Amino acid sequence: MMIDLRSRAKELAKEAADYSRQGIALIKSGDIENGHALMKKANETGKRCRVILQQLVALSDSTIVS
Repeated sequence: MMIDLRSRAKELAKEAADYSRQGIALIKSGDIENGHALMKKANETGKRCRVILQQLVALSDSTIVS
């Protein structure tokens, strides 16, 4: 389960970074509306990634205690 969560966290982090890069590129090219939408997706994806990372920490904490 931890390996699945790690893989998913890595995927989400990569997605968030990609959305952010694309958003910045669009904003720089003048397409502010679509750039902002991608930055919002990056933020939301980052939040999902943080939730998974918190689950991983909780799992490792419970493994250490056990």
